This record gives sequence, C-alpha cells and structure tokens, in this order.
Amino acid sequence: RRLKECRQKQQSLTLSTLALGFLDNSAKHQLRSRVQAVGLFLIIPLIGTIIGLPWLFKEIQRESQLNADKRLLQNCPEKQQHCPGRREALERLVKAGKSLAYLEFDNAYLYSVNLNYANLYDVNLRYTYLRYAEFYNANLNYAYLNHANLNYAYLNYAYLNYAYLEYANLSYANLNHAYFYNANLRYANLRYANLKDARSSPFKVLILLPYFGLKF
Repeated sequence: RRLKECRQKQQSLTLSTLALGFLDNSAKHQLRSRVQAVGLFLIIPLIGTIIGLPWLFKEIQRESQLNADKRLLQNCPEKQQHCPGRREALERLVKAGKSLAYLEFDNAYLYSVNLNYANLYDVNLRYTYLRYAEFYNANLNYAYLNHANLNYAYLNYAYLNYAYLEYANLSYANLNHAYFYNANLRYANLRYANLKDARSSPFKVLILLPYFGLKF
C-alpha cells in the first residue's frame, strides 16, 4: 500500500513538473510575442520616418528657397533693369504655383523668361524687356504692359483682358487664342503678330490697315 502511495505521489510530482514547464514555456512565448509586437510597433514608424526624411528635408529646402526668392523680388531696386537672380526666382515661384499678382517689375530685363501658367494679375510690367518671353495660358488680366517689349513673345491662350498695352511692342508675338476683352492696345505695334483665333470685344487693333502685316 505504501508503495502504491509513493508511486501516486511520484506521478503527481511528475505531472506538476510538466505543468510548470508548460506554463513556463507558455509565459516565455507570450513574452517573446509581446516583445516582437512592441518591436514592430516601434520599428515600423522608425522605418517610415527614415524613408520620409529625405522628402521632408527636400520640402524644407524647397520652401526655404521659395521664401528667399520672394525676398529677392521684394528687395530688387525699383525700376532697375538688372537684378541678379530675379529671372530664376520668378521661374521657380511660377513652377511652384505661387502667385505673382500685384508685384512690381517696372523696367526689368526678363529676356526669354518662362512664365507659362503664371498668375500675373494686375502686375506692373511697364517698360520691361520680355523678348521671347513665354506666357502660355498666363493670367495677365489688368496687367500694365505699357511700352513693354514683347517682341517674339509667346502669349498663346494668355488672358489679357483689361490689360494696358499702350505702345507695347508685340511684333512677331504669338497671340494665338489669346483673350483681349477690353484690352487697351492704343499705339501697340502688332506688325506680323500671330493673332489667329484671338478673342476680344470689338478688337479695334485687329481691323487696322493691312500694312501692319497682321497675321490671321
């Protein structure tokens, strides 16, 4: 009988040892799972941050450059023809979708500047040198372009409604599909300009004498 009791106790102890071992292994497994989960929780954002850092740094640089460009335009001496970096600053701002409305560029030298799609609403471009400048689909409504040199300029689909173009040189300019509603073109030089499909309210200059060489 004692032998039987001893055997039962031994079996009970063996089962208890196995149970403890199982519980211990289970606890270790749960701990490992939690550590892995916490690790993933920390690693994934870290990876995202590492991947996003170059883009963020690039965006910060870009905004810093654009702010510097704005300051440069503001600090260019008034009516001074040449201002180092002005043309490049304008092009960067336009490419970034920034508005140039109401700014002053009186007498500026902007040869071949690319201002396609620019917002130049009510901008002052009097006496500016804009030969070969590009203004495709640009908003030049109410812009002041008096005496501006727009010789060979690209103004396709540009909006020049209510613009002031007195004495402007638009010879050989491409004004295909441009909008000139109520534009002031008094004494403007449109010799050999391409005015095909240009749109306007009674466009006084378009019906001038043939010797102007207007191209329709």
